[in-house]
Amino acid sequence: VGLFFSNNSTALNYYWIGNGGNWSSLSHWATTSGGTTLHIQLPTANDDVFFDVNSFSLTGQTVTVNQSSVFAHHINWTGVLNNPTWGGNSPNVVKIYGSLTLISGMSMDFSGHIQFLSTATGQTIATTGKDLPDITFNGSGGEWTLQDALSCTGISLYSGTLNTNDKMVTAIGFGTATNSSKTLN
Repeated sequence: VGLFFSNNSTALNYYWIGNGGNWSSLSHWATTSGGTTLHIQLPTANDDVFFDVNSFSLTGQTVTVNQSSVFAHHINWTGVLNNPTWGGNSPNVVKIYGSLTLISGMSMDFSGHIQFLSTATGQTIATTGKDLPDITFNGSGGEWTLQDALSCTGISLYSGTLNTNDKMVTAIGFGTATNSSKTLN
């Protein structure tokens, strides 16, 4: 009897296919846009996640974050059709180790928590007016620049640099950690 351990040390692209469903369902994660070859594990912190023109053929479908924690490097919704929704409930957490790009032709109904955890500079956040839940920035050496206005329940800046880029920020609360390296521009 042999053991096999999968260690995904290289970045892979994950493309959502097949309309709505749960993030945890491997039947939705293709290796190419609109492809039929599926990944054998869920996205990791190294992997880029795409929701695109081939993700939703039906109107009003929902991608539900149904696990306590899900991971991705970049999450990008550019090109999706048919007004999909990104949903899920608290206490589930989306951990993003890169950038986030939302589009106007989608809905945001995720009430969990989003953590930005990059340790690299040059990350961006584009929300196109979507209201986000609580968000945390916690990446030593990480840097995130807003591409448009940010509206969320609350912001916690624990480490890294948040550049508002002269964009409006609306949040019920703002918190920081003591004794950590953080910058708010």
